[in-house]
Amino acid sequence: QHNLELEIGKDRGEATGTDTDNAASASMDETTHAASEMKSLSETSTLSQIQSESNSNYIDVGDGFRLRPLTPPDAIFVDSRWPYRSNKSLKMIERQIIADNGNATRTGAACCLGIEKIFQDDRDDGNGLIDRESEKSGSLVGCIFRHRNGSLGILHVDDEYRRMGFGAHLLREATKSVLRQNDPSMPYVYIVDGNEQSEALFTKMSWVKADPLAKKGTGKRRAKRKWLYAGPIEST
Repeated sequence: QHNLELEIGKDRGEATGTDTDNAASASMDETTHAASEMKSLSETSTLSQIQSESNSNYIDVGDGFRLRPLTPPDAIFVDSRWPYRSNKSLKMIERQIIADNGNATRTGAACCLGIEKIFQDDRDDGNGLIDRESEKSGSLVGCIFRHRNGSLGILHVDDEYRRMGFGAHLLREATKSVLRQNDPSMPYVYIVDGNEQSEALFTKMSWVKADPLAKKGTGKRRAKRKWLYAGPIEST
């Protein structure tokens, strides 16, 4: 802090406390601006690193589509498809994707994943390089997400791209990733009673109800039931 109580007389041709304060204020403005630029550069660098690492983890799922880790900008797509979204959910999803990217950097396994179209100018050029700058917005057609509590969720595929096996691809890879991260809790999800489509997919993929004897609710009494992965690790 600057001591503004000390003032040197103007009649001696020296600076006053006010002059000193003005100079200090200008210096602080420059420091703040520099810090802001450093933060912006850091965020840009982090996002570029995340996108670069994402590029190296593509899985071709056929028919012109690929599976990849989600990146922070994908939070908009995920949030827009979540039935329980709120005015705070977008930021929550974005933060969790960033956290998952960090875990993936350490473990090589991402749990927040998406399925996207492969546009012609995004294809591998033969040297392992993919041009992400030319990618069109809205190319994602499906996603799966890992919540802060560790459960998988928001498994979604847009209507026009269903019955192409994308849901199974997303669930299989996310399950593998949870296991590869050596998480002490086995993969688990919550499925609302009566969601027969999800129950059928998870059953097919070796998931079971944590409490199969629990009474199923109906109407407004429908509850979220915990499901656990019960398949052998080597088959994931």
